[in-house]
Amino acid sequence: MLFSPTPLRILLVQLFSWIGIVALVIFGDWQYICAGILMYVLYGGAGVALTFHRILSHGAFKLKPLTRKIMILIGSFANVGSAITWVAVHRAHHRFADTPRDPHSPQHMSFIYMMFGTMYSKVQAKYSVDLMRDPWARFVHNYYFALQVPWILLLAFLGGWQAVLAFHFVPGGLTWLGGSLVNYLNHLHGYKPFDNQGTSTNNLVTGYLVFGEGWHNVHHAAPTKPTTKLNWWEFDLLYHIGCLIGKPRT
Repeated sequence: MLFSPTPLRILLVQLFSWIGIVALVIFGDWQYICAGILMYVLYGGAGVALTFHRILSHGAFKLKPLTRKIMILIGSFANVGSAITWVAVHRAHHRFADTPRDPHSPQHMSFIYMMFGTMYSKVQAKYSVDLMRDPWARFVHNYYFALQVPWILLLAFLGGWQAVLAFHFVPGGLTWLGGSLVNYLNHLHGYKPFDNQGTSTNNLVTGYLVFGEGWHNVHHAAPTKPTTKLNWWEFDLLYHIGCLIGKPRT
């Protein structure tokens, strides 16, 4: 499809987003820099880490139909792949964690590939059949980039280049980089509350940078659990957002 999220298209948009992060920090107003960080919470936190990951991949929360549609669209704006492709890759990661068939394993891949090349991970459709049967998820996948155009044009009209970067491309770039850090660091460095979960670890850096996703060892021990938190200091923002927009799994 002309507007679908192929690996090359995702790579090109992400390259632009990473350049945009540098440009906004150097040349942008502080208000837009703050806006970019806040939008990262929306795109990367609520859209990808909560919706694509905990809700769609593992069923940790249940959303009302309209809320689910909105959150799938928001997650797609982060340009880390559609819900269909992202979920398929993530479920494969759980299925083959720490083996050569793991789509993003630091034990078998270089740091550069882990950080910047995993958009080329092989997508196995059998791991996201449920989403492929969802008309809305298919629509967002097929018209992935076209759906972003009205939002980008509105931002350009209201606030120029800084608004386009801060409210769209910068949070998308931060989402990719944050997720890649989890995939890399949380299978190499950290502590293990559960020793039988392969190389997965809890990591303080990614725990806070990615809103609770960095308590990764706990997640591998109980993927369907709504929260990854075990200790009071392991803040899990995604759990609280999930409770606001949906119902946690019991």
